[in-house]
Amino acid sequence: MGFLAGFIRIIAGLLNIVVKILYFLIIARVIFSWINLYALEPLIEVVYRITEPVLRPLRIVFRISNIGIDLSPLIAFILLFLIERFIINGLYTLSARL
Repeated sequence: MGFLAGFIRIIAGLLNIVVKILYFLIIARVIFSWINLYALEPLIEVVYRITEPVLRPLRIVFRISNIGIDLSPLIAFILLFLIERFIINGLYTLSARL
């Protein structure tokens, strides 16, 4: 494995970790929105600060607010899945071919 292949593999691995963390944090945010956990308020604030830059643009682009349900986490899951499926797997495949 050459330098470039190793570098691409590391980038794919880091991107994969970021996607997995975002999956987890978005699920946590959805759960936090259903229940009030005042004792975990600092943790909830951190989760919101991390996930809001991902979810806010989706809310703006997909104006679905007239149905009363925020579907931005679902759209984010779909986009993260597509990133994982095509970009990350593509990078792993590319690094294996180099």
